[in-house]
Amino acid sequence: ITYESRRLNEQLEELADIQNGTIRLGSYVSVSCYGLPELIYQYCRLYSKVKFELYQLDDITAVNMLRKGQIDACIMCDPHEKGLKFLELYEDPFIVVVPEDFPAVNNRYIPLEELRHTPFIFLDVGYSSYINEIFDKSGVRPDTIYTMTDDRTILAMVERGFGFSILPKLTLAKTPYKVKTLYTNPNISRNIGFVVRNGDYNSRALKTFIKFVRNNISVLG
Repeated sequence: ITYESRRLNEQLEELADIQNGTIRLGSYVSVSCYGLPELIYQYCRLYSKVKFELYQLDDITAVNMLRKGQIDACIMCDPHEKGLKFLELYEDPFIVVVPEDFPAVNNRYIPLEELRHTPFIFLDVGYSSYINEIFDKSGVRPDTIYTMTDDRTILAMVERGFGFSILPKLTLAKTPYKVKTLYTNPNISRNIGFVVRNGDYNSRALKTFIKFVRNNISVLG
């Protein structure tokens, strides 16, 4: 069945009942683990007949699936791709993560200069460019000893004292690891939002979900 045919069928269903519909939604792992479940739960209490198909995606896969109409939207950073629209939701700052007993002078802020000689654990995923920007602007060259692709592994290693890392704040929500989080300068953030196709491709269910998330964005904070 073509994407256009599926959308026509959904629109006919929506005319019969505005609550009907299926939302095929992509997102980053950090979003799907730490904020999305609660948002979907609360939304479905209002629109119990709406169904969700969820996909954990990286930037490249998400863009390809959006272009092909295989998903309706993705919660991600702006891919700056032609034919796609970015609807900003949330600013997610990058923060320093150190062991719980790290002797920081300030319990909220730490200059990267103080970490110049502390081993660094690098998270090499889609937002690695943000981390590189932080070091470039600070003039500090990190002593990178490990490169990982999973934030939970990094948190476990930081907890055991292997070094420090820099992660998006959202990945630290509800973390069981005994670590200390500190802001630094420069303060770099990634902007998270809905990415959809340009044009009239959005179902009523998706439109109501986007509006609902925008009204309840504090769940991600």
